[in-house]
Amino acid sequence: MTEPGDPRFGATHRRFVIPTVISRATIGGSTCQIVVGVLSSGSATQRSQRGELRAELLRIALRGQGLADPCTVGVEHDANGAPALSSPHIGSVSFSYDGIWAVVAISPSEGRIGVDIQMPRRVSPTVLRRFAPDLATRADDKSTYSEFARRWAAREAASKAAGTGLRGELLRTVLPVARAGRDFGATYTVLDGWTFPALSLAHKD
Repeated sequence: MTEPGDPRFGATHRRFVIPTVISRATIGGSTCQIVVGVLSSGSATQRSQRGELRAELLRIALRGQGLADPCTVGVEHDANGAPALSSPHIGSVSFSYDGIWAVVAISPSEGRIGVDIQMPRRVSPTVLRRFAPDLATRADDKSTYSEFARRWAAREAASKAAGTGLRGELLRTVLPVARAGRDFGATYTVLDGWTFPALSLAHKD
């Protein structure tokens, strides 16, 4: 279940982002903080601005988890490049970007979480036949692009939570169809209320 939070503007740097939406979702027995932001016009290609946006969204998520001074927490990366909070007792973290959209998720549990955000875009019939064969006959239908984005986000989130990343066999696997389930070694769910862009959260103990 997802509980939409109120849009908050004051805590976010206006140069980089317009509405920041804060939500909560329960997965794997843990209530996670999910913070979604939109880069302001012209900022999406600026890596430094995207990094500052990620840091600000992380601070908002940490405050939502009850941390009084989120600026004391940094982000490290393991050998596979997966992010981890510098204070592991707080929980696990995951990030995702697509175009002007960015999302940060934090779980208080000791398990690993994954989050992914995907903008719907045109998908070729060849790609559909490979990853979502049931959609291949509707290749020119705009609803197909949204459905494909939802499934791709679910797989990305699950692979992040599993710690495998998208490589090898995962790149050849048909995308999951259900809106919630267990795949790629992790439990995943599509967050309610998000149809554009697609947003998915996953967890592994």
